[in-house]
Amino acid sequence: MYNKTLKIKKKKPRIMLGVIEISGDLWEYRNALRKLGAQADTVVFQKDPFYDLPYDKYYPIKRNKLNGFLKSIPITLKLIFQYDVFFFIYGQSFFPKNLDIYLLKLLRKKVAVLFCGCDIRCRDEVLKEDWPYSVCQECEKDCNSRAKSKLARFWEKYADLILSNPEQSQLLQRRFKLGRLILDLDYWKPFNPGIFRDPDKILIAHAPSDRKLKGTQYILDAVERLQKEGYKIDLILLEGLSIEEVREKLAGVDIVIDQLLLGWYGKLSLEAMALGKPTVCFINEEIVSQISFARNLPIVNSNPLTLYQDLKSLLDNPKLISEIGTKSRAYVKSTHSAEVAGVQLKNWLEGL
Repeated sequence: MYNKTLKIKKKKPRIMLGVIEISGDLWEYRNALRKLGAQADTVVFQKDPFYDLPYDKYYPIKRNKLNGFLKSIPITLKLIFQYDVFFFIYGQSFFPKNLDIYLLKLLRKKVAVLFCGCDIRCRDEVLKEDWPYSVCQECEKDCNSRAKSKLARFWEKYADLILSNPEQSQLLQRRFKLGRLILDLDYWKPFNPGIFRDPDKILIAHAPSDRKLKGTQYILDAVERLQKEGYKIDLILLEGLSIEEVREKLAGVDIVIDQLLLGWYGKLSLEAMALGKPTVCFINEEIVSQISFARNLPIVNSNPLTLYQDLKSLLDNPKLISEIGTKSRAYVKSTHSAEVAGVQLKNWLEGL
């Protein structure tokens, strides 16, 4: 007589990704998860104005307005019973003050949250750092540290999974996992854009979503200084463009400068690196020491004090521009592709 052990195949959880879109991140996460066989949908209340993407469910709702809140109630109740895992970004769920999370937990749903930056970054803590420049010094927006601390405690109590980044997580007390961006490398790959420009000039691109917070003035000053010294360079500012237009422009430049104040790289740096462009960005070395894969980061680490000399070094060594560009594409593939970062996210969400 033989004992047979029955193996019960676990049903794949239905994953919802929402509800505030930032730089197309939700779309990238969804596509990577689906590519890997997960059941994942995007549910978006608020789009990013520069990323017009075909979300699975789009409800143009202003969640913090009374009328928007009332509209969201029946939609949310329906969605709650359609999915098993709820993945929210920027610390915001369906309802104002994240009131729906109590219902989700009551119904034993799994909840994950990804913090993206100023939703959790604490100005008071950033300004304590011994650094002459920082994004918080330049920022003129209201920064309520008490409210952000309260938000952190809320999610630490109710989220089954927290994703964040050391650069912005001064207020978090509970351990979190590193939230990696994911990029579609079939879309973001080197190509000939067919643009016409002076072949004897080096073309530099910068795409400031906010000039003060990106350190744009420091870039303008450094480029002007180099031009006065006789360097044949042009700077183009990519502002108010769609993602398709940004991709077309980036593909035709030689160097990309992202931000000089934040301390970590974001979506633009990834997009530029995936296109094989050497990318200049401020990277806080303390963060690199906490993230193993970042030790091979090919970004040209620069800040307002060193940008002039860093750009000059690149311009004086054209071979270096090409070498860094090649390494940049390889880095994104090994760190932020669906096959790497997507697999990690899928395992986390399906394992909750």
